[in-house]
Amino acid sequence: MYTRSHQPPEYAEKPAATQIPPPSTGDTKGKEHPPIPPANPPTQSFTPRRTLTISTLGQSWFRLPLPPRNLVTPILRGPADTAYVSTRRARCSGDCILTTSSGEEVSKTSYFFGPGRSRSPVVSFYRGLEVLETRVESLGRICSRAAGFHLDGEKWEWRYETDVRPRIEGDDEMKTNLLVLYRSGTKVAELVRNDETRTEGTSWSYAGNGGVLVMGDVDEVVVVATAMVMLKREVDRRRLVQMMIIGGAAGGF
Repeated sequence: MYTRSHQPPEYAEKPAATQIPPPSTGDTKGKEHPPIPPANPPTQSFTPRRTLTISTLGQSWFRLPLPPRNLVTPILRGPADTAYVSTRRARCSGDCILTTSSGEEVSKTSYFFGPGRSRSPVVSFYRGLEVLETRVESLGRICSRAAGFHLDGEKWEWRYETDVRPRIEGDDEMKTNLLVLYRSGTKVAELVRNDETRTEGTSWSYAGNGGVLVMGDVDEVVVVATAMVMLKREVDRRRLVQMMIIGGAAGGF
């Protein structure tokens, strides 16, 4: 279990944000840090440069639809090398900050209750004295899991894909769930979740569980912060379905 010797960082005041308008058109202690998972030849050029491991259990089917207990999610660069820490304000709140291992705040995510694009989460990125904001919105139909945002004059999209990839250990292949980030149509990162890479203690049936984050030439903070938004969306969707199941069962009596 990940522990820190001090309390979660304070939510310090930051300069006024600059809104970016859209374009007109589990336990990892002592665990080996997985190497870059091998991939089949992609349709678009994607050269892995760096990997991080997001360590979070997410939401299983067999639990009450309550918010996750853990307030701190470590993002590791190696077995004991913390690169970033995502910290929620409270268990009942989705608002969180992303800090480096030295405690520097590099991003903040604010969530809003209710449906509609205007209630989509807002991610703030701190770049020196400048603060850039973007809103992560669902793509396409209301039931779509894909989401996108606009930043640095480009359109970014997180999309779900599946692939069959060779095992790191062994000669056979396995089904792999991918959460892929595209920047202006070009693949720049992917969260790889399979039997070898997903957070220990979780399985394919979990929602919002961690895995190995593989990145190309892209801003790490943008990838990590928005990947955490996508994982929270998975958990929220799972909790909603669980509440509907419980409500339907109760209505049958």
